[in-house]
Amino acid sequence: IPPSLFQDYDLVIFHCMLSQVRGPKCSTRFRVRLSLLEADEEEEEEGGKEGGREEGRPRVFVLRGGFQGWYARYRKEIGMVVPCEEE
Repeated sequence: IPPSLFQDYDLVIFHCMLSQVRGPKCSTRFRVRLSLLEADEEEEEEGGKEGGREEGRPRVFVLRGGFQGWYARYRKEIGMVVPCEEE
């Protein structure tokens, strides 16, 4: 994944069903991978970073409560989810 792919994004949110294992693990792997790729690019360019957020690097978050928590909170919000039947 080239870091430049995410340069136009300020935020990336990871989640799984509960955001207890897979979501946090993936967010960590994503951050590490971006850092390694950026280090390789910096060696080639020898340039610095400017601004509040690192240039070309989005902020990375994990959705608290995962999809299950998000759905429980927003399932009745029109336009936020496609209606589905309760089990």
